[in-house]
Amino acid sequence: MGRADVANPTTVFEVEPASQWRTAIRQVLGYAGQTGLVPAIALFGPEDYLRIYLFVRDRLPGLELWVYRHRWEHVQSRKAAALKYQSSYTIRT
Repeated sequence: MGRADVANPTTVFEVEPASQWRTAIRQVLGYAGQTGLVPAIALFGPEDYLRIYLFVRDRLPGLELWVYRHRWEHVQSRKAAALKYQSSYTIRT
């Protein structure tokens, strides 16, 4: 196993394209187990974030979900997750 993408004193993050959210979960749970920190996935790109949020909420309640929409936002409700989905998502350079 490699290294986590981001860690702070309380949380370990795995940053991935939203299409790789399942891989991100597997990786961050391993890092959290090694460090004892709260696991979080940070996703970017087009995806149905409501579906991901509901999966995380129902099956992995200790896992945090963060989404990039021109800034990083912590998703903590169905409403917030639904607002993150947009099929015409583009990354500005």
